[in-house]
Amino acid sequence: MSDEIMTAKELYEQFGLKKASFIAFDKMQKATGEEETEYWLRVINRIALLDIAGDDFLQAQQSQTN
Repeated sequence: MSDEIMTAKELYEQFGLKKASFIAFDKMQKATGEEETEYWLRVINRIALLDIAGDDFLQAQQSQTN
């Protein structure tokens, strides 16, 4: 699994949708480079997908990209 999916899962499982999204958004705002900003934006998107579609969807999406 990619790093952003793992990070999203960890945040979502530990804090739930609202707080996990807030944490990732805060880290995105504090990011120092474009690459880091994009990483945290992808994490935010993965957190939302986890909430909407569940873990199975993320795993299927990951297997399609490999």
